[in-house]
Amino acid sequence: MVLEGQSAGARSGASSAATWGSPQVLAPASQSAFDPQLAVAADGQTLAGWFDGPPPSICAAMVCPHASPWSGSEVVLDPGTVDGGFGTPVVVSTHGSDSPEGLQLAISGAGVAYAAWEQKSGPWVISSASRGGSFASPHTLLPRGVRLPHLVRSPTGPVAAVWSDRSSQLHYALLRPDGTLGRTITMGRWNGSAEGMPFALNDRGEFAAIDTVGTTPQAPLVHVCNAAGRCSRPHEMRFGDIPAQVYEENAIALSDDGTVTVLAAFSKPPKHPAPNTPFGLWAVVRRPGKHWSAPQELSRGGDEPIAVADGNGSVTVLFDHSWTSRPRFLGNRLETSTLPATGTSLTRPTIVRGLEAPEPSTLVANNAGAYLIVGMPREPESVANASIVAVSGSAGGLGTAQLVVSGEVSDHPPRAGIDRKGDAVVLWDEDSASGPHGVFAATLRAEP
Repeated sequence: MVLEGQSAGARSGASSAATWGSPQVLAPASQSAFDPQLAVAADGQTLAGWFDGPPPSICAAMVCPHASPWSGSEVVLDPGTVDGGFGTPVVVSTHGSDSPEGLQLAISGAGVAYAAWEQKSGPWVISSASRGGSFASPHTLLPRGVRLPHLVRSPTGPVAAVWSDRSSQLHYALLRPDGTLGRTITMGRWNGSAEGMPFALNDRGEFAAIDTVGTTPQAPLVHVCNAAGRCSRPHEMRFGDIPAQVYEENAIALSDDGTVTVLAAFSKPPKHPAPNTPFGLWAVVRRPGKHWSAPQELSRGGDEPIAVADGNGSVTVLFDHSWTSRPRFLGNRLETSTLPATGTSLTRPTIVRGLEAPEPSTLVANNAGAYLIVGMPREPESVANASIVAVSGSAGGLGTAQLVVSGEVSDHPPRAGIDRKGDAVVLWDEDSASGPHGVFAATLRAEP
């Protein structure tokens, strides 16, 4: 593994004032660790977590007569700070699952760290710790068989648990400091999935979710609940002349002033191996006390949108742009756009230089208007083939793409977080023929 702290642009003559520091090893490369997760609070408090240990044995015909029964994965947590790094990892369970997204982390504005995970063949459990304290013994959070379990954090306020029951009713509840559920709010029937992050929570405890409705084509269906838990009637959206049988990807952001921003991207899968045919990325905004804005076509080739609130009423958007000159497919690039704090239309998209053809990408932001884009270029020209690259941004524009790490990086999405000062952390694992292993972190210190 190589970590230079050097910008991708620096290799072609550009320079960057702030660089990524040397990696911290949270779990050594010899250790079978997987599905690393990260939470970073506004004040710089951090929490990393991962599953540890060999996965269940896979034998011919699914029969393993000589294999020992698999008892589950260890659930490992490692609290710390952006300034001081991570501490000594602690094992909070030896019976965790091995399912993707089976571990969820969040830190509240009051400094309470939460870790929720799925037990092997069992319910979802949770453990919590106050700032600087030890994690309590885990207890049941949600019963076995629930769908969509997510911990959703606000920038500096509460954390919510979100889930769907066996009858496909969507529920959420704010978490108490001990990890128990507060009052449960039922939002109605949930038709979609939890792919990406279709939920948003602000510091006041307002909650929003984006679902889908219909089949030819599907349309976004937006649920919004106020801080008292009263939910408005779901709002269905339609965008332009979208043909039938298209694939839809949505994103939602909820600012602290109550502004809701919705993104919907449409594309059609090909009949033969080829890129999807894009049908546009659209945006709709609702300011507090106002009607929904008219649909804005943000990009004809936009896909895979991500939206995060980055201040009081402002939002940052990241999406993948399919770059074509019909009928020829030329490639993909990342683009970003911003909803100004007082506007109802997003700015003209800006190309993220140095992160062409990323897979996958991550976007995080703080309430001071700073954000961080982290990606893994597939065919980069200026960095090694297996690498993580990051770009910082703000209302003043995008910075220079910087190499975070180059080496045997796994293809799992890198995890990232940014505090109110603009200091950032990226978390990743490595890969080999035997599977994922090791957990590593790097920090970017913002300029004073």
